[in-house]
Amino acid sequence: MKKLLTLFIAAAVLALAGCGKTPAPQQQPAKEPQGTAVIGLASPITGKYFFTDAWGTTGTDSDISKLIFGGNTVTTDKKGELVYNDGVLKSVDICEEKNGDRTYTFTLNDGLKFSDGSSLTAKDYVFSVLLQSSYAFLHLENASNTRYSHLVGWEEFASGKSNQFEGVELISDNQFSLTIDGDKLPYYDEMSMVDICPLPRSVLAPELALTASGWEWNSVTTAQLRNTLLGSTGYRFFPTVTAGPYMLTDISGRGTDTVLTLEYNPYYAPAEKDAAPRIASLQISTANLSAPENYDLICGLSGKEIAAARDAVADCGMTDYLYQSNVLSAVLFGESVPLRVRHALAALLDPEDCTELLAARWGEPIIGLNLPSDELTKTYRLDLIHESARWNDPSLAETLLAGSEPAVTLTFDRDDPDAAAMAAHLADVAEDSDLLTIQMRPVDRSALTSILQSGEYELLFFHDELSGMPWEGPEKLTGKLAEAAEYLAETSGGLDYRYEEKWLAFQDLYQQELPALGICSYEHCDLTGKRLTGYGEPTAQTDWTKLILSAEISE
Repeated sequence: MKKLLTLFIAAAVLALAGCGKTPAPQQQPAKEPQGTAVIGLASPITGKYFFTDAWGTTGTDSDISKLIFGGNTVTTDKKGELVYNDGVLKSVDICEEKNGDRTYTFTLNDGLKFSDGSSLTAKDYVFSVLLQSSYAFLHLENASNTRYSHLVGWEEFASGKSNQFEGVELISDNQFSLTIDGDKLPYYDEMSMVDICPLPRSVLAPELALTASGWEWNSVTTAQLRNTLLGSTGYRFFPTVTAGPYMLTDISGRGTDTVLTLEYNPYYAPAEKDAAPRIASLQISTANLSAPENYDLICGLSGKEIAAARDAVADCGMTDYLYQSNVLSAVLFGESVPLRVRHALAALLDPEDCTELLAARWGEPIIGLNLPSDELTKTYRLDLIHESARWNDPSLAETLLAGSEPAVTLTFDRDDPDAAAMAAHLADVAEDSDLLTIQMRPVDRSALTSILQSGEYELLFFHDELSGMPWEGPEKLTGKLAEAAEYLAETSGGLDYRYEEKWLAFQDLYQQELPALGICSYEHCDLTGKRLTGYGEPTAQTDWTKLILSAEISE
């Protein structure tokens, strides 16, 4: 085993570890949190994806998750770059194995706790990986258990063939290790492969035994997990014991009338760079734009909603913040849709018309699924990608579809105004062309998420936040495009000439195979009321879930 380095986290951020500066495990706020902030979100809270993205996710539920879950081994700085979380980690030791595998050994700070005051130890990190990789979890209402498939021994453990996960080791109460399979390296953002959010074993699998030989995971069944995770009060929908800056204490109402109450977690251990919450509680619901004066903060407004936001600024004295978001709209193509139909639909659409329809003047057309806020898109020859795209060329559509008149079905969220508007526009464009027919399949958001995961669609309108690696989107990559994405992911270190060459090749192939047709990206607008101070400037990398932690409420 070759030791690569040992990172003493305080040293990595502030000074040499030898100076003895280790961040306190529970950094207390400058003063006791005060007041309640009333927050309105532009999109409805579904309440189905707080716990994990194993069943899919939405931008809104993901935001709530960021506030209530915490203690991750890896976090992000203000530029959106990955860094180790010195709020929970004392050190990280990285070793290269002879076979090319790489082992990360994490040592935790002392005194970490969950929101209920119970001890948070290395066992809870190891349990989190085992739970989300287990065979029992896989069969829990079609959950995905592939999050940690890059770790050594995942396949044997995830399939139920082994009771032990070879690449995950509990060393002591404050130390554990993860071993990445050398075949998965190098990787563009390797740190993301060892990002673990601790989960309370005592709540989710109290019957799980730890013996001298390791966890007796075969004692945990899908039925037992269903009992603790599912149901109206199950952890998936109401995670009460967490390690984030806030804890979820109440859920009332349903649908767009859902109201969440989050209270300050006194045991939260923020990273050195982060603030501990200064607001005692948050009341979060879907924003009612007809009464903006009722909110201290309204988040994530886009498109035509921004015009209403500007009115609120004038009428209520609110402050508005405009910024480029990570939200986009796109039409995804199922595997059964022929290439000629994909390119014909692209050729029939005018990107400027689509952007005006969805985002008015607060958005811009995109090519592929790369966002204007993405540094790679800004840096690497976007003009070359645009040249290979086939937008707005009706004569090409006629050539591609001559004499065939195909019919395809568009699946979309019936409760999303943008989705409904785009569905009507696509149907009109198809009808006017007399070249193809687009049939409508409106579904609710939950069904849309399931359909997206299963890939059982012909056309699907996607309107949500895009996260993950630059080559990762909601579309399904297959064949040469999947190989190109894997080749791209093998570039370590991000922005350099080697990555640029691969990235341009991937984009060119993407435009040829067109698994998804990017429509537009959105500017977002946040509004703050007079009671909320210290909110700061939101960006695509620093959203309201971070800014609210340093804000205060004046009663």
